[in-house]
Amino acid sequence: MLVLIRHAATIPTAKKTYIGTTDLPLSPKGEAQARELGSVFAAGAVRAIYTSPLQRTLQTASQLAQAQNRPVTILKDLREIHLGQWENRPMAEIREQTPDQYAARGNNLADFRPPEGESFSDLAQRAWPMLEQMAHGPLPCAVVTHAGIIRVLLCRVLGLPLNDIFQFRPGHLCCWGLKPISLEAHSPSNSPDEQGSGSSAPIDFCGGPELRFRVAFQNLPPAQTAAQLCTTA
Repeated sequence: MLVLIRHAATIPTAKKTYIGTTDLPLSPKGEAQARELGSVFAAGAVRAIYTSPLQRTLQTASQLAQAQNRPVTILKDLREIHLGQWENRPMAEIREQTPDQYAARGNNLADFRPPEGESFSDLAQRAWPMLEQMAHGPLPCAVVTHAGIIRVLLCRVLGLPLNDIFQFRPGHLCCWGLKPISLEAHSPSNSPDEQGSGSSAPIDFCGGPELRFRVAFQNLPPAQTAAQLCTTA
């Protein structure tokens, strides 16, 4: 089982702002959330912990690592999407100053790149090998990462176009359980009707020819995730 976990809450920005690789720390609320994450998992619940190099994920993962007495492995390709010249700028400013770029992004979420930045297709291309790498390592594992990473991975494994990426709404510390399954055990993938609500119903899906998975639980808070790990161990 791979448990994808979005980092805890960060210091809020003054306006709605494009935040990708901007290295925000956790807020006091986020620090409390991270401590909660560390407290709810039973000892030995995960055998490996991975995170991105950004401090909001490192701070979150460190609480889990301390509680589990496990080291944290940093994988740079688990970092959030790089938004280039849009990084840390208010959305309203981008819309007003570069309306053509703003419209182009809305028309093609998958492939639009902000100047000097990445597209969601670029993000998916670097994130997928990380999922494969972790799936072949010690399991169960915890993967503390970002909303963008979680979204592109879910789109790929469910066979959804990246233009549908924002149907997934991973909140802070919400968790998704991905269980690798054999090719022979695969059954046709089915997209969930609603990805916003937490659910422990299993969903079969395909990650392309390389690996296949089953969603064991989706968008659950830490306490329910810990319970699911106990029942699926």
